[in-house]
Amino acid sequence: PVVLIWDNHSSHSGKKMTAQITARDWVRVVFLPRYAPELNPVETLWAHLERVLRSRLFRSLEDLEQVINAHLRLVRKRTDLLRGFIESVGLEPSPFPSTA
Repeated sequence: PVVLIWDNHSSHSGKKMTAQITARDWVRVVFLPRYAPELNPVETLWAHLERVLRSRLFRSLEDLEQVINAHLRLVRKRTDLLRGFIESVGLEPSPFPSTA
């Protein structure tokens, strides 16, 4: 099972996306209220990334892209950090029940 937590961007609720989601019974979508970035864990991730990049100087967009990608790869490996992003907005991450 997959749970998507989405903001109300128009691309998330268009006809094509709705058809894609409804065709997959293993996907559940939870929409955040409009204009509620404080409820979106991704906003916490972006704030973290901004702090990492704040004092850096980049000579090109390619350099910036490399640093961002490298840092995001590190973040993906830090489950404690990812859990913190989720918990920072008041959500409680929990594992799905076993299907056995």
